[in-house]
Amino acid sequence: MFKKITVKLSEFGLKRFPGYFKPLEEIIRLANIGILFEVYVGLMIFISLLGFLLTFLFVLFGSIIFLKLPIIISLIGSLIIGLSVFFIVLTIFHSYPYRVVSNRKSSIEANLPFAINHMAAIAASGVPPLTMFRLVSEVEEYGKLADEMKTILRNATAFGMDLITAIKQVAERTPSEQFRELL
Repeated sequence: MFKKITVKLSEFGLKRFPGYFKPLEEIIRLANIGILFEVYVGLMIFISLLGFLLTFLFVLFGSIIFLKLPIIISLIGSLIIGLSVFFIVLTIFHSYPYRVVSNRKSSIEANLPFAINHMAAIAASGVPPLTMFRLVSEVEEYGKLADEMKTILRNATAFGMDLITAIKQVAERTPSEQFRELL
């Protein structure tokens, strides 16, 4: 049931508000957060609506029972506060992938000069490229850059891609232009 609701909400959001949601598609792919774009949009709308509904009911009954306000004022206040919560939650969900992309890019670019030196030293010793990527991926201090190297390794070893294709795929998905050029 939950799955059907999120799918319907996703379809509704993408059909009615494509200008708001469509830019997220590429960002979610770059953020590498492990969720499909359509599922993320459905979840985004569902949780925003849930926040609206719970806030609306809580404020409505709280203002009538505890504050003894007239029903019309309680309804208007509940609607305003509920809509505010709806848009705040929607904005948080919308901005989250952008923040993840920004953090990934910063981590990759901060560690890139050190990793390049490391890769050059390994390559100069005559080690095969796949081994070079494995050695660099094992250095946790490289942060998200090590994760990118692990993805190259996974694609080449577990998924059976040739090294060039594995590198190209990571280059297409990395948020760092500098790392993309290096690959």
